Amino acid sequence: MPALLPTAVDPLEQHEIPPEYDAGAIRGFIAWCNESEGAEASNAQKIFDRLCDVLRVPETDLKKGGGDNRYVFEEDVKDGKLHRRIDVYRRGAFVFEAKQGVNPPKSGDTAATPAKARTGHTKKVRGAGVRGSTEWVDAMRAGRHQAGNYAVHVTGRGDPKPPFVIVADVGHRFWIWSSFSRDARDDYGDFEVLAAFAWEELLRPEVFKLLRQIWLEPEALNEEARGQRVTAEIADKIGKLATRLENRFRPEEVGDFLMKCVFTMFAEDVGFLPIGLFTELAGAGPLGSRRPVRARAALVVDAHAGRRGPGHRARDQAFQRVPVPRAGAARPRHG
Repeated sequence: MPALLPTAVDPLEQHEIPPEYDAGAIRGFIAWCNESEGAEASNAQKIFDRLCDVLRVPETDLKKGGGDNRYVFEEDVKDGKLHRRIDVYRRGAFVFEAKQGVNPPKSGDTAATPAKARTGHTKKVRGAGVRGSTEWVDAMRAGRHQAGNYAVHVTGRGDPKPPFVIVADVGHRFWIWSSFSRDARDDYGDFEVLAAFAWEELLRPEVFKLLRQIWLEPEALNEEARGQRVTAEIADKIGKLATRLENRFRPEEVGDFLMKCVFTMFAEDVGFLPIGLFTELAGAGPLGSRRPVRARAALVVDAHAGRRGPGHRARDQAFQRVPVPRAGAARPRHG
């Protein structure tokens, strides 16, 4: 899978914004992070803990040497004969690889390259490289490679393959990849520098919600599984509705009518009909009463006549010669 793009995260309606979202706290966190650079070893864990606090998700557990660690810093993992450590590991959720670059020196900023370093300090702080430079991009790409390897290696000890891999230049940028495949391969996708989320995008409610889901319910983001589940639920409901209707109408009429309803809902989704029209008419009263059945019939007639919007030709082909069950027109029953 390719990296998740910031533009692919859809905006939320007001009622969809999590109650945990606190714009003021997030702004304070971003400002606090901006004070650090070039010191992953010192800053990454503090920033991660504060990120958890802002997201209102659990912080890491204390690590048990040689124990069963589900969510910790510096989790041990075996890479062939080598022993590695994952910056942050949450079993069944993600591998998080932290880096930290440095900001480019501002024009005329002599403080960035002092003439003489203090005793015991390096002359220049480089971290993962100057942000935006080739060196920095290479460091982020290497982080993606590390994280993907770790995600595969944890399956060797019986852990599930993490559905998400996150690489972050903490306080500056972060990248997200996903794979819900059970195949123990690094199939998360390639590193793309332009797929980065800016740290300031934590202020976007939809990004805030996305990260909370990655922490708390990663499987809810599995679009394929969710699509299959929803399809199965809809098929079950339509099947039960068809059984009820066939007690009153001929099977061919029921089948045509339900096809017409499904097509009308699809027509709403693609803009052939005003959004919410079918739902409004479908909720007009109990199924089988004269008013809603007539209303639904009128909707189909209007769609057939092209009075509900563009796309009338497609509707014409779909709705031609398709009868609508009439209220009171129950089929005779044989004793």
